Amino acid sequence: MRKRFWWLILAVLPSQTVFAIESNVLILTGIYSGKNLYVQNPLLPDKQFSTEEVFVNKILVLSHPITSAFTIDLSHLTINQPVEVKIVHNERYSPRIINAHVIRNHTVNTKPGYVPTVDVFRWINADGTKIRWLTHGEKGGGDFEIQRAFIENWQKVDNVPAKSINDHTVYKILVTHDPGENIYRIKLTDRDGYVTYSDTFRYLSK
Repeated sequence: MRKRFWWLILAVLPSQTVFAIESNVLILTGIYSGKNLYVQNPLLPDKQFSTEEVFVNKILVLSHPITSAFTIDLSHLTINQPVEVKIVHNERYSPRIINAHVIRNHTVNTKPGYVPTVDVFRWINADGTKIRWLTHGEKGGGDFEIQRAFIENWQKVDNVPAKSINDHTVYKILVTHDPGENIYRIKLTDRDGYVTYSDTFRYLSK
């Protein structure tokens, strides 16, 4: 019965949609800087691990790693080459890319000559009721705006004031997802007017 179900999906949906039918997809894009990525891989109640497949620039590089942490080797890339990392994982337990900031390239400088000392976004995940993200080094007086993709635009979902804390800080908001695939990003405008965007992330609402 299960095989027939999957054949039906493949017949009516494009391949990039199939990943989201039973699993979430974590996507990280940026520029290769010479460093690999490190991932925490949650253990599920049935003693399996969350990560199902890992793709780098659409090429499968890992399948069902049986370990609580693993490395995504990017050494085959050239410095400054664009990179997209896609992790297909269990719906309820999301892996965490520990050092996503090493390839991040989503900043817009609104004040020439001013650059923040750190990239604040470290990881982001979503479940059925909320979005959570970990930061480091943001300045008080700034503002996080959570945005959802709608057709070819981004719509504001909510906003959260940035805290003046230099240690790691976890933020969260409650959210009502639209049915189907939801694509989000977070925009930080700090008190000096510098705008930083997180990587986009996705959640499938059933």
